[in-house]
Amino acid sequence: MKHALAFILLAVMSARADAALEPASLAPDCPLPALPASLQMDAINSGSVELVVDIGADGTPTDWLVLAYTEPRLARACTDSLPSWRFRPARIDGVAVPSQSEFTVNFTVSGVVLTSNMGDEMLLRSIRDSDDHLTVLTCSPTKLDRAPVRTAGGSPTYAAQAALLGVQGKVTVHFYIDENGTVRMPSVDPDAHPYLAKQALDAILSWKFEPPTSRRQPVLIAAEEQFKFGPVQ
Repeated sequence: MKHALAFILLAVMSARADAALEPASLAPDCPLPALPASLQMDAINSGSVELVVDIGADGTPTDWLVLAYTEPRLARACTDSLPSWRFRPARIDGVAVPSQSEFTVNFTVSGVVLTSNMGDEMLLRSIRDSDDHLTVLTCSPTKLDRAPVRTAGGSPTYAAQAALLGVQGKVTVHFYIDENGTVRMPSVDPDAHPYLAKQALDAILSWKFEPPTSRRQPVLIAAEEQFKFGPVQ
């Protein structure tokens, strides 16, 4: 995924290009996991985990997905502790809103540091290139046996009144398809119109796919879908 700040629900906000956006950030007293003792016993004293987290308007994580790790025990340490993580919620013009962020959790013997990837694909690539032991869980589209096949779900709705009011545009939804064919972690860019964003997200959440496979094994993939509302060129 290319974005670290993507809003998953904007229905309470007006669509304004000059809206002030404040990304979510880790709360100062957030309890992060420690490097598991079993790793230290195996002489593994560092490692990292990449994950994407849905953050509610109250600062609590509502869903999460591990994207990569250097050691599976570190991924388990993160997912076990995630229910207790707390964030300062993202805000638009001072109003707290649900959001989604990508993070890298770096483990060392001396402590754990969580950093936002800030939507920088080059940073993600440099993190992965710098560690030959990083296991990336998302499968490249070029390695799929075939393109994902949707088996359920429909198109977004578009109210006639919205069209009459000139509410139109394009909305791109970023999401994952997991090993069961389920849509995970959908999000839209923060400049999407609130009404159109909600219709696009509702549609995506109704979708179901045949499990994506690579070499006949189910895999996790990143995907995106663009919807056009109204006479948009």
